[in-house]
Amino acid sequence: MSRRGFKTRCAALLLILSLAAALLPLAAAAEPDPTEEASQQEESAMEEALRASGAIHAEVSPGVRNIVKRACQLTDIVWTPLRNIEGWKNYSGNRFLAGRSYTGLPYAQPHRSGSYVPWQTSLTEFLRQVANPDSAMYSAQAISQVQKNPGPYYACECSAFVSWAWGLPQRETTHTLPQYSTVIGGSISNLQVGDCLNLEGKHARLVTDITYDAHGSLTGIEICEETPPAARRIWYREGSSSHPLTELQTDFLDKGYVILRSKTRDLVGYSHSCAVPLTGDVCPVCGANPYRDLPLNRWYAGAVAYVCNQGLMSGTSADTFSPNAEITRAMAVMMLWRMEHSPDSVGTVPFRDVKTDAYYYAALRWAWARGIVSGTGADRFSPKAPCTRAQLVTFLWQTAGKPNPKQSSCGFRDVKPGDWYYKALLWAVENGVVSGKSADRFCPKDHATRAETAAMFQAVCQLRGSFMGR
Repeated sequence: MSRRGFKTRCAALLLILSLAAALLPLAAAAEPDPTEEASQQEESAMEEALRASGAIHAEVSPGVRNIVKRACQLTDIVWTPLRNIEGWKNYSGNRFLAGRSYTGLPYAQPHRSGSYVPWQTSLTEFLRQVANPDSAMYSAQAISQVQKNPGPYYACECSAFVSWAWGLPQRETTHTLPQYSTVIGGSISNLQVGDCLNLEGKHARLVTDITYDAHGSLTGIEICEETPPAARRIWYREGSSSHPLTELQTDFLDKGYVILRSKTRDLVGYSHSCAVPLTGDVCPVCGANPYRDLPLNRWYAGAVAYVCNQGLMSGTSADTFSPNAEITRAMAVMMLWRMEHSPDSVGTVPFRDVKTDAYYYAALRWAWARGIVSGTGADRFSPKAPCTRAQLVTFLWQTAGKPNPKQSSCGFRDVKPGDWYYKALLWAVENGVVSGKSADRFCPKDHATRAETAAMFQAVCQLRGSFMGR
C-alpha cells in the first residue's frame, strides 16, 4: 500500500470514528425510558379496558368543549427542531434534539426575553420559526425575569396555558387566575371538565376529560398542562399503578391546590389553526376535513367549518356531513340552545310527541320557556319534521330578542308584509343572516338544508359575538 493510500484510509477511519462519537449522545438520548414505556403500555391497556366497559365521558357545553380544544392545540402540536435546543433550566432530559419530532409546546417562562406561544407568536408562526435555521429559536434563549432560568425562546408556561384555554383576553399568572374564576371545594369529586387545579406561585393544570362507569362512579380524569420539558396530557385512573385517581387528591388538592372554575367557561370560542388541525376540524385553507361529502370549494364550506369548530353542529356520521340534507325542528332547537351556551332551564313542555328523555328535551324546554319556539298544533311540536326556512329565520330572530328591523321591505316577491315571519325576515336580510334562493325569491316554505343552516348560524354568531377568545 502506498503512503498516500495509507493516509487516505486513516483519514476515512478517523472521520467514521468522529461521526460515531457525535451520534452516540443522540442514540443515548433517543433510548426509550423503561419506566415511561411501561407507563404508556399500562395507559394503552387501561384505555382499551375503558372502551370495552363502555366508559361514559362527561357531557359538556360547546364553550367547555372549546376550552378542551384550545388546550389540545398546545399539547398536540408537533414540531421538529433543526438544531439542538436546551430545555428549561437545562434539566437532564429536557434537551430537544435536532431532527427528532416532539409533541407539545416547549416549556419556558419568557417574561424577560423570548416570546410566549400562542400569545405573542401564533402556533403557525411558531412552526415557521422552528423551520427557520436563522430564527431566535436557535440563536437566543428565553430568560425568566424572576428566577433567571434559561429555556427555549419560543415557549409557553402553565398559567399562560390555562389562560389561553380559558379564552382570557390576556396572559394571566397563578396569582391572577382566581380573579376570573369561582373557587370550588377541594375534592376530586367536585372537578368538572374545564376546571383548573391551581397553586399560587407554583403551578396550574387543566381538567380536559372525565369518565364514569355505568353506575355513575368516577373512573378517570385527564389533565392537560404545560410543564417541563413540554406540554402534555396525562390520565389519572382508578386502578392505575403509575397515575392512580387518588393521586390528584393526595398530591395536589390535599397539598394546597384549589379548584378554579372559569366564570366565562360557556362563552369560550375556538379558532382552528392549520398548524395543529384537531380531529373534527374543518378548514378550507389547510384542507382539514373529516367529511368525504363536504367539498371545501363550495360556498358553504367556511360556514360549516365555523359551526363544526365551535361545536354547534357535527357530522351525520364519522365521515359525512350531508350538507344538502334537511334539518329537523329538534336539530334547530339544539343548535339555538348550544349557541346560547346550553343554559339550564326548569319546567315542562306541553307537547305529547316529546319525551322527557329525548336528546333535545333540555333545549326545547329552554326554548319554550323563552318564547323562542311554538308548536305545530295545540299539543304537538313535531320534532322530526323538517324545519322550513321561514321557521328557522323566526327562531333566530326570537333568540336574538326580536329586534325591530330598520327597513320595511326585503325585495322578495314570494313574501308579503302580512306573513307571520315577515318581521323576522326583514331583520335577517338587513343583518346579512340570510339571502334569497334567487334575486327575488326567498322560498319560505322550502326545508332548510344543513348547509343553509350553518351559514345562518355563523352569521348570527358573528353578528352577536357569541363566542369569546382569539
